[in-house]
Amino acid sequence: WFKNGALIPGATGALLSFRSAQARDAGQYRVVIGNSSGSVTSSSAALVVVSTVSAVGFRPYNLQSGICSDTPLYIAFDRPPSVGTAGKLKVYNSQGAVVDTIDMAASPQTRVIGGTPYVYYPIVVTGNMAAVYLHQQLPYNDTYSVKMDPGVLTDASGAPFAGFADTSFWNFTTRPGGPSAGT
Repeated sequence: WFKNGALIPGATGALLSFRSAQARDAGQYRVVIGNSSGSVTSSSAALVVVSTVSAVGFRPYNLQSGICSDTPLYIAFDRPPSVGTAGKLKVYNSQGAVVDTIDMAASPQTRVIGGTPYVYYPIVVTGNMAAVYLHQQLPYNDTYSVKMDPGVLTDASGAPFAGFADTSFWNFTTRPGGPSAGT
């Protein structure tokens, strides 16, 4: 058996099992099986060990309407999360098109404000709350859904928060239009 391309000492059985998988066990695993006629190498299998940290609230709330188009997205957790270094958070419009992507493998990121690019951290954690700052404001009068990959946020041990892949999990609608001129 091999983990991330390195031979696992003593792992020579037909099965590779984990009694209680930990974050340090995450990786790409493969096996080489051989006999007197030769050997064959399996395809790699990814082991992702996710944290038990749980999201307990969202702002905007799921299905909330009348949201300002430039509001940050907030996720409350049952204990303090940490900012991860892998995975993506994607925001989709009602047509299913991606309108913003935050790739944690490329953090800090750049946001253009008033024509000037600024370097910023797209996710900031304070206590049990993670605030997500999108690259630009969302268009008015549309409904949005959010998906988050494992690794965007982690727990204190570094195990990734599982995220959410279902586009019906967190949805909200922006206001019908902007404020009146001069207000």
